[in-house]
Amino acid sequence: EWQHLTHMSVAMLGSGKWKANGDEDILVVNPDSLNKYILWAKENKVKPDALIVDESGDFRSWSSTRTKAIRKVAPKCKYRICLTATPVPEAASDVFPQAWIIDGGERLGKNITQFRAEFCYRGGFDGKEWLLHKGASERIAKCIADISLVGGVEGNLDLPPVDDSIHAIQSDDWFKGIYKDLDKKDTIVLGERENVPKNAAGKRMMLRQICNGSVYDSDKEVHHIHDAKLKYLTDLVESRVGPVLLAYQFDHDIDSIQSVLDVE
Repeated sequence: EWQHLTHMSVAMLGSGKWKANGDEDILVVNPDSLNKYILWAKENKVKPDALIVDESGDFRSWSSTRTKAIRKVAPKCKYRICLTATPVPEAASDVFPQAWIIDGGERLGKNITQFRAEFCYRGGFDGKEWLLHKGASERIAKCIADISLVGGVEGNLDLPPVDDSIHAIQSDDWFKGIYKDLDKKDTIVLGERENVPKNAAGKRMMLRQICNGSVYDSDKEVHHIHDAKLKYLTDLVESRVGPVLLAYQFDHDIDSIQSVLDVE
């Protein structure tokens, strides 16, 4: 199915030594090497006419180094395409930098200040977060509808049906107390030290960690809270027939899972 592309030359431009000479048909650039590419393209007088950004959700932060770099590259390309399965990994506002790559700010604002003025307000933890106005998600979707194409899996993949089973796990009062203290008082005692999350996102992450059984302190040390999920997981896996695929959220989760199960 790729025979029609075999005549095209490709160069990989990553963190190592670049072997490209500028005459290739396709240049594949690591996102973290974009600034290096900009200098290389200028020296070699390379002016691509098309930009295809895979996993464009990785450019959701307007102020990140990689996004600042791609903002220099995109306007010079006549054709621009962003590909991602998660255009809004955390919030609808994550789509703004990606839309900017496509249209240079024509639909959602020339910069992040204009976008926030139109769609956001200050709120959240200590008023330090940018939250979307009511109905803003729908307005954003309408603004970029003409440059968006959503491809579903229906008719494209032959997959067995999904059986969603939600298992409620009982926890003791001691664990619930730790969770409620952090949720209401924004503080948690780990070891002999009091830990305060830096912001609302950090607080949510700590709450999720507590539910899983362990939590990182401010020094990245792991503190064990409970084994409720591990015990339930052990029983669940042992009752299954055949291979089991386990997903985990935090590094300390995989350590805990490997301590009770014979897994790779």
